[in-house]
Amino acid sequence: MGPKRTKRRRQPELPVRDLIDQVIADQAFQPVFQPVVDLETQEVVAFEALTRFEDGTPPEVLFQEAAETGVAVALEHATVGAALRAAEQIPPGAFVSVNASPALLLDSEGAIELSDRDESRLLVLELTEREPVDDYGALARVLEQFGNVQLAVDDAGAGYASLRHILALRPSYIKLDITWLRDIENDMARQALVAGINHFAMLTNCHIIAEGVETDVQCEALRRLGIDFGQGFLFGRPEPVALLSVAKEPAARIPPT
Repeated sequence: MGPKRTKRRRQPELPVRDLIDQVIADQAFQPVFQPVVDLETQEVVAFEALTRFEDGTPPEVLFQEAAETGVAVALEHATVGAALRAAEQIPPGAFVSVNASPALLLDSEGAIELSDRDESRLLVLELTEREPVDDYGALARVLEQFGNVQLAVDDAGAGYASLRHILALRPSYIKLDITWLRDIENDMARQALVAGINHFAMLTNCHIIAEGVETDVQCEALRRLGIDFGQGFLFGRPEPVALLSVAKEPAARIPPT
């Protein structure tokens, strides 16, 4: 078991930007990794890197505060860098995914961080719809500079922007938003929508990763619909890299670039 980290309290007297600057300076966060499994074989094929802050602030809250105060790219640069360094300890065979905003990918320091890594392991960049993409062409050109990198569109179905990302960028992976899985084993409308997006994925040579899988019945419903991969508490919670366990070297079904 890894060393226990002491949770810090926020200093409410400090302005939000100063608090975030302090988080970055102190590296007051820890990367954790959640497994992605092949729904057919139940083998681990990947790990998504997530961030936990030492003061207990939910990641979505702190990243939103960083965006509002103009330090989002700096915070993202720090957390992605920490995740990539920690990912070097993950057993070979599994690919790793990290969340990356368009701003980080278009930032020169962010690009250097992503380029200066061990390219023997596939890295999947998960693009969310939190931030609009003003120039898809520029983003595509940046992605071409990275070795052994593929793209995933996160939160598919949660809003209009993610669908635009899919059409414009033709990702290798589409991550199905957790809201689509609620009662999917009984809801014919949800099943039809998931089947439709899976048909699109097959026609465009990409794979679906269903997020938020929590029960065996959800897993079975997704398998029947032909969904390749799943992620959620049913398969494992986010853990520090030192606590990860992989029964055997994963055999990921990775789509061609």
